[in-house]
Amino acid sequence: MSTHQATSQKEAWHPRSSGRSGAAFRIADWLTAAILAVLLAAVLLFVVFTPVSVKSSSVSDFFSGDLVFADRLFKHVVGFARGDAVVYKAKEGASVVRHISRVAAFGGEKVIITGGRLYVDGALVDDSAYAEPLPEAITAEFTVPTGSLFLLPDEREALSGSDIARLTVAETDVVGEVRFIAFPITRLRFFS
Repeated sequence: MSTHQATSQKEAWHPRSSGRSGAAFRIADWLTAAILAVLLAAVLLFVVFTPVSVKSSSVSDFFSGDLVFADRLFKHVVGFARGDAVVYKAKEGASVVRHISRVAAFGGEKVIITGGRLYVDGALVDDSAYAEPLPEAITAEFTVPTGSLFLLPDEREALSGSDIARLTVAETDVVGEVRFIAFPITRLRFFS
């Protein structure tokens, strides 16, 4: 093999070599990474999570104008816990509106409301850390249907006995659990 052939094999052109073409490939690599990051973020924010603009809030953690994200997938893996803030769909006239409330009871559980207190399967539910007491005038006793959740707002002073029936929501109408407040930035907060 001649010296000329050995030299030409060592100096073979490579796309990542230095020079103008190497810089172009580095820029292309960065752009590819940036595009993939944006696509991954979009998938997370709009497939795994769903954005919900809070119009009026009955849950103490959220204010009108907040943008929150509800986790659509977690409910299928682990489910909800009592006290979780969830987004659910409800028909109001011809339209479907999203609301936020807290999980108070699960399908198959017996609910008793009396004297401003909530009992689930005979045990007093202490939700005083985040919710107002129920109005003393409300009395109700029922079993939450299988495949449904009984949801209550934190602001309860305006509730009446007729409101109780509409607070039982099919699990299929629950969008997901609220995971974080994204806007306004000053209220950025994550929920576990």
